[in-house]
Amino acid sequence: MNRFTRALSLGLIARRLLRALDRQTAAIEIQNQLLARLVDRFAPEVPAASAEDLRATGVSYTRDREQARILEFIGRMQQDVGREPTDEELLTYLDEQDRTSRETA
Repeated sequence: MNRFTRALSLGLIARRLLRALDRQTAAIEIQNQLLARLVDRFAPEVPAASAEDLRATGVSYTRDREQARILEFIGRMQQDVGREPTDEELLTYLDEQDRTSRETA
């Protein structure tokens, strides 16, 4: 009988613990929902700009002269080497052009 009562009491304790954990889980889910509502109200997520949105603005990050130099360099590179330059090669070319223009000025 002693084993039976011990097993029964352990089962009842486990059942109480599981119910308490279920209540805590439900409370945490409610808190998460409320926090999500607060975040949506006070700090809404800013939609990320797509490439199409950036193109639609018409904003250019290069000046006209730099753009002309870049296109000229790309044309020469395609003729001489047979491929387009990498971004690193373009940046190096622009840096060298800026240095030589500063030195001559």
